[in-house]
Amino acid sequence: MEEQVICEGCIEKLIARVEKNSTNNEKQISSEDPYKLKLDPNDPEHPSMWNFRKKFFHLIIMFIMVFVMFLSLTLYVSHVLTKPETHTHLFLLTSMFSGFAHGQFIGEKSIAKEEVYGGVIFSSCKLSIFDIYGNGGYFPKMLLQSSIMLGIHMGPVVGLILEENDRIVWWFWTVIILSAIMFVFGILILKEASPEIILNKRIERLRRVTGSSRFIACIEDKKPLRYVFFSFFKMSWNILRRDFILLLIIISKVIVWDTILLLLFIHPFSLTKIYQKTLSNSFILILFHALGVLLAIICYKIYDEFYIKRLKHNKIKTKLLIAIIIYPLYISSLIWMGFTTHTLFHFIIPILSHIVMGFSETLILDSFNQYMEASYSDDPHAVNINLAFSKLIVSAIIHAIIKKSLSQKITIMSIIIASINVFSYIISLVLYILGSSLRSKIQQN
Repeated sequence: MEEQVICEGCIEKLIARVEKNSTNNEKQISSEDPYKLKLDPNDPEHPSMWNFRKKFFHLIIMFIMVFVMFLSLTLYVSHVLTKPETHTHLFLLTSMFSGFAHGQFIGEKSIAKEEVYGGVIFSSCKLSIFDIYGNGGYFPKMLLQSSIMLGIHMGPVVGLILEENDRIVWWFWTVIILSAIMFVFGILILKEASPEIILNKRIERLRRVTGSSRFIACIEDKKPLRYVFFSFFKMSWNILRRDFILLLIIISKVIVWDTILLLLFIHPFSLTKIYQKTLSNSFILILFHALGVLLAIICYKIYDEFYIKRLKHNKIKTKLLIAIIIYPLYISSLIWMGFTTHTLFHFIIPILSHIVMGFSETLILDSFNQYMEASYSDDPHAVNINLAFSKLIVSAIIHAIIKKSLSQKITIMSIIIASINVFSYIISLVLYILGSSLRSKIQQN
């Protein structure tokens, strides 16, 4: 009797299906860390697959969070300069909030030892507010960066208005508490926003030092504050003690970036003191300032697209070209930032002044970012480090000249930032020269 074939090729199909499922599971979960998920662009929870309503909802949440955090920082800085006896006891709390805001710049990988990372605590506390759209589209990044700059310049204006009404102390505490609530609330809301992005971004950078796989997993379980506290005790201090040079680099990065933010906060505050405008006029000027920020970001996007396109067609032979083109823009923006402090510019051309100010400050902020990335990345370029170092020194000198009449503390800060950058520049250059041998030793080990 001839055997009846019920399903031709069923066994082969079943084996293929099992192999496919096992392959997918291996892609989703890493063997060395069960919490480390692989990024799948076809995942319906990936931001690129979200509908417009969901994207808009999360963008609004991030906008509010970033705005409130920078509002609290600018409110603090503006009043600690004029009334240092009032809020100095809040310095530690404000430093923590500054860590929330810029932790991704501090947490870059150090070149000498892959298991040692800078700014671990700040990066852990900051989590992934900026990372949700880190791999996202074009427009959300523009809005996010604009909201940051808008928040930076909104704080001093609001602070002056509140000070006139004699309610500054109560409003300051309200803003601090509101920013903390918004931060924790944002973690709980954004926990559904493609956790694999958060894990990929954070675990690779922080796992060996902080055990952040468990740290981030517990955030998904709505236990953020407890593990932010415990992350302080998870640093591998023995590693840092053995390599004191890297410890000094980490400290310099934290101090340098915090000082940079202080200088940027102080500058719009000094301009706001010069305005002496009404509430409506102040907000109108800030809108033009935000327009300058948008123009700077669009300019960068166009430049990047042009540069990448030429790079793909092998029309760019050297990486020095990008620094040569962009460096005059930084210098001109720094000079403009210095001259626009004078009241004459704001009386003659206030609108144009604010557009160019927003444009120039965005360029300067980006140059700081480039300095952090170029100086402490796996493969820094000596040319980029050199130019970034020069830009920082020039900006520190200009700010020192501008702010000398406002407060003696600013001059001291500028001297500190210049000296620290000299030190970190030398360290970075040495690491760059020795980089090939260090990387080969790391690979051998």
